Amino acid sequence: MSLPSPSELLKRAEAFHGWSVDLRRRLHEIPETKFQEVKTSSLLWEELKKMGISSRRIAGTGLLCEFGPTRSTPVVALRADMDGLSLEEPAGPFASQHPGKMHACGHDVHMAVLLGAVRLLLDLGEDLPFRIRLLFQPGEEGGGGAKRMVEEGALEGVCRIFGLHVWMELDSGKASLRSGAAFASSDGFEAELLGRGGHGAEPFKTQDPTVPAGELLGAFQTLMSRERNPFEPAVLSVPTFQGGESYNVIPERVLLRGTLRTFSPDLRRRLLARMEELTSHYASAWRCQGLFRLFRPPYPVLVNPPGLAAQARDELSPLLEPLEAAPTLLAEDFAVYLEHCPGLFFLLGNRNPAQDILAPLHNPSFRVDESIISRGSALLAAASLLTHPQP
Repeated sequence: MSLPSPSELLKRAEAFHGWSVDLRRRLHEIPETKFQEVKTSSLLWEELKKMGISSRRIAGTGLLCEFGPTRSTPVVALRADMDGLSLEEPAGPFASQHPGKMHACGHDVHMAVLLGAVRLLLDLGEDLPFRIRLLFQPGEEGGGGAKRMVEEGALEGVCRIFGLHVWMELDSGKASLRSGAAFASSDGFEAELLGRGGHGAEPFKTQDPTVPAGELLGAFQTLMSRERNPFEPAVLSVPTFQGGESYNVIPERVLLRGTLRTFSPDLRRRLLARMEELTSHYASAWRCQGLFRLFRPPYPVLVNPPGLAAQARDELSPLLEPLEAAPTLLAEDFAVYLEHCPGLFFLLGNRNPAQDILAPLHNPSFRVDESIISRGSALLAAASLLTHPQP
């Protein structure tokens, strides 16, 4: 039996679109944050069991399962992230049942898409040319979930891995891909300034940490303009500046927290080293102590191998836009998998002005055009069937 074309896979996925939508809505109602995805993984476990696929736990609340031909054959992995965000969702149909939690990044769609791809691939039976490993990953939102998955053996024996993300910069009904560096690296950093507090009327009796903290905030931005080549993209943002709470009390401690993003590993290393140096020097200049550290696992640059990307463009052309997607300074921990195994990360368009679906990711007003789920399932299934994966 010849394998179905990408167009045929899309047609088959559209035939069970109602099932996919229902699954996505049930997942949307139970968002859980990083490494708390208990109800989510239980729902997925039951759905996979109905399909005749057994699962095992990995990385705490994650799931790993495998199916395909019984003969010896390469293993292709497909990944979906599971966690939601700490956001309050406005009331509405199938809205979050968990106060203060919301699927505002489309991970509910990713899970529904992956299960749809499973249905498409199961239909091939023993004609499926490769074994398929499913990775339902917890803790993508700042939890380093991909790193834990890899450390616990998720990629052992895997020759290729594929994933996708809903994308508001691309219209619904379209999917895209960028070869080379596609998503930036991401570091969450904090600079802590420790001094000696006191009365606001007597700052000369204190070692005021607000002074070096304010100067450090400006120094970080000056670092970006004076020591970074302007042709090297990078962003340094410091959204959090926490100090005292009373207008007349000089605090003992001030904390700056922010994010650094770039496409260059060398630039990342240089900037982080300089930020640590500046924190120490500005603090000591005002008789305070300065501590610089990263407070979560770093996300590396996500790089789609150009050769594999070109192959996907050729073989999956009915499902992919011909033009490359633009790079983004957003980050994705799928990059961790690509450091260990060849693969691709696709973008699934979700922008639909006709339905007023325009709000960005990580926003309480974020919505999903559910018509995109079938295309996503077909895309992952077709990607897993790309010819000649090397073991």
